[in-house]
Amino acid sequence: EVDRFQELQEELKFRGYSGTWK
Repeated sequence: EVDRFQELQEELKFRGYSGTWK
């Protein structure tokens, strides 16, 4: 679901994977 995806993206951001998450 979208909500879950958003949570995942936020978690990745905290870990520093926001740049590679595409």
